[in-house]
Amino acid sequence: MKNLKKRGLALAMSVALTAGMLSGCGAKDKEVMSTAIHVDTQTAEVGTLELKGNYIGTASPNDSVDVTPMVSGTVEKVNVKVGDTVKEGDVLCQFDDTSAQLSLDSAKSSVDSAEAGKKSASEQKDIAAQQSQSSIDALEESLSAYEKSLTKAKKQLKELKSSKSKLETAMNQAKEAYTASKTSYKTAETLYINYKSFLNANPDCQTTAGLTAAMTVTALPDGEDGSTAESRNQKAQTASYLMKSLNDAGLTVEYLSDSGLNSLKENASDAETAYNTAASSYKEAASGITSLESSIETLETQIDTTKSSIKSAKKAKSMTSSASDDVYDAQISAAQVGVESAEYQKDLYTIKAPISGVVEAVNVTKDEMFASGVAPAFTISGKQTMIVTFYVTEEVKDFLKTGDAVEVENNGQTFRGSISSIGTAVDAQKGLFKVEAQIYVSEGKSISTGVSVSLSLVTAAVKDNILIPYDAVYYENNQAYVYCVEDGKAVRVDVTTGLYNEDTIAIESGLQEGDEVITSWASGLKNGAEIAQEDNADEETATKAPSADNEQE
Repeated sequence: MKNLKKRGLALAMSVALTAGMLSGCGAKDKEVMSTAIHVDTQTAEVGTLELKGNYIGTASPNDSVDVTPMVSGTVEKVNVKVGDTVKEGDVLCQFDDTSAQLSLDSAKSSVDSAEAGKKSASEQKDIAAQQSQSSIDALEESLSAYEKSLTKAKKQLKELKSSKSKLETAMNQAKEAYTASKTSYKTAETLYINYKSFLNANPDCQTTAGLTAAMTVTALPDGEDGSTAESRNQKAQTASYLMKSLNDAGLTVEYLSDSGLNSLKENASDAETAYNTAASSYKEAASGITSLESSIETLETQIDTTKSSIKSAKKAKSMTSSASDDVYDAQISAAQVGVESAEYQKDLYTIKAPISGVVEAVNVTKDEMFASGVAPAFTISGKQTMIVTFYVTEEVKDFLKTGDAVEVENNGQTFRGSISSIGTAVDAQKGLFKVEAQIYVSEGKSISTGVSVSLSLVTAAVKDNILIPYDAVYYENNQAYVYCVEDGKAVRVDVTTGLYNEDTIAIESGLQEGDEVITSWASGLKNGAEIAQEDNADEETATKAPSADNEQE
């Protein structure tokens, strides 16, 4: 632009020199030159101006699933490792299912047996009827046993829950007693150490009565009992200190001996044993409650299954006389239910991926035991949608709203999405506001968890403002102004500017839609100058608006 400015000045000087030379040469005819200035213009129009900001964000999965097996067992095989991509239904690992296979074989054997019975049903209708009744009786007997067991288990659970509360109270009381007895022993031990020499020197103070008597100073003259008034005062003072310490600890002076300490120590040991016993009882009760609740759930399932089997068996029996084949069909169906149940149990030992995604954690090891419920065996992150977290200033935060479009770049790939959440409190470490955007990962593309990505979005915008070229605005003493064309002349118009970028600036006041704004600079451009409009001008602005590098980020 500076070169263009110089070209304009050089052109003006060239014209002036040429005119002077013509005058010096005595030219008779003076050329009449036009004083109109040639400029470019543009009609002021109302529009929308948007600014985009670029940020660095961190990508993370939008959904993550913990795979927790419903069974415990020894891990026979692990098929995946951290970072592997899996599809829904892929086998992640295999537990030892020997026991489940035996149950399945037994169930299949029942099906085979039922089918064999059907084959000979036409010749053995009576036998089939008896077998049906026998099956019903066995099922009803099992049902009765299950129901009795359920009633008993529920009663035990109720009693155990009631006793658990009492056991907890007893445990807490035993703990308090243990703490108190231990404290008494330690206090007595300390007092014994501190006052042992005093008690040995004063045998009369080794009883409560003697110690109480020693607290009173006997007014005897010096020498009558071999002691001095000062020593008697010292004895009384020491006795008082000891008695106060004993009273504070709830002890008597008789405990300040080897036998007394042994007695307190035994008391503390007995209290500790009582506390440990109470704590063990409480834990056993809690464990028993869990076990009973599990048993109740199993019994309820068994009751439902047995009732269904009885219903099927009775229906089969009623049809024996007219359609023996149907009876066996019912038996086969019931047996197949057992097969399906056994197959379901066996399938539990094969751990499969519940979703498609990337394996983020593996907590099982081949040939080692895995306990159900302790921790998830695998963690899988779905990658169809990802969350990009980034941080913005308060000004940008106030402009943004959920649903605003974003664009993310990573390793030459472009992803689109929208803002899903905007933080309302400033992050203590970053001093900025946290924003999250959900982006969509199409098939064939991917973003690694935890990587940094480039994100862009609209951070500021104005609507229904007059928009003109950025270069059309000049400044004088911090007052922005433009030149408009009115009646063929340049007219200076003071304006208030708003949002801008490197090409366009918004005018908040001073211009109206339809005003003809001069967009190019020319020598001699000033208020009142005559204007000759052109489609294109070679000159550019002499005084510029502030650099567009200040565009909001």
